Amino acid sequence: MGLADQTVIREQAVEVKLAADAISQIAAQMDALACAAEGELTCQQVSIGAVTTDRRVHVRYEGSDAALVVAYPKNGDATPALIVAQIEAGFEAAYRQRFACSNAGQFHCISSWPPVG
Repeated sequence: MGLADQTVIREQAVEVKLAADAISQIAAQMDALACAAEGELTCQQVSIGAVTTDRRVHVRYEGSDAALVVAYPKNGDATPALIVAQIEAGFEAAYRQRFACSNAGQFHCISSWPPVG
């Protein structure tokens, strides 16, 4: 036995305007959540080499209640401005797919980030 995938989810509610100067705060808090999730899996005797971490952010238009889940870019060498552009592009694509329109030009906010270990 013991062949089933084990998943740990850590999520933190926040309210941050999506901007390049917020990326370091976002990344630091996501790192802490990922570390906690990975630590829990290690306590369950999962080899750290077998752990994968998927990072996502819940993004919404400012003033809206509907947040959509967007993958957080995996490129560790990306500039904060590039990370913001990638998150915005992912959000706009998800928004158009779900609502068949776009509110391009409106500000984006991150409402939470749930890294999954």
